[in-house]
Amino acid sequence: LKESERMANSYSNIAGVYQLQKDYEKSLNALKKVLEIDLKLKNEKNLWATYQNMTVLSRLLGKYDQALEYAYKGVEIGLKTDGEANIGGLYHNIGYVYFFKKNYSESLKYYEKALKSFAQSGEELRKAITQNAMAQL
Repeated sequence: LKESERMANSYSNIAGVYQLQKDYEKSLNALKKVLEIDLKLKNEKNLWATYQNMTVLSRLLGKYDQALEYAYKGVEIGLKTDGEANIGGLYHNIGYVYFFKKNYSESLKYYEKALKSFAQSGEELRKAITQNAMAQL
């Protein structure tokens, strides 16, 4: 069990390095390995964060539908494990993807959910970032 967790952590670190190098495809592939391990271990706490990272990378690759798929899975798991207050980042990312898809009404809907989540968790900086994103709609 511990070895699998360490492997997931190593793959996550590798994904981070690839992301810094702007090799988003390799980063996403490393995160898919993290996801596989997290699913085997039923590590829901890590799963929603992994889905969030996969959402960002898919968006950067222009794979918007895939990004949304990952984000919605992350929200589903996040709501079960942490509740509404800690998934504002996922809501923000969903809003951002819809912005890129030029679906501004859906974008606004998810930015508003993100604001509510950030307000509940007291994350003023992330709330301000979301308000700035809303101003671009």
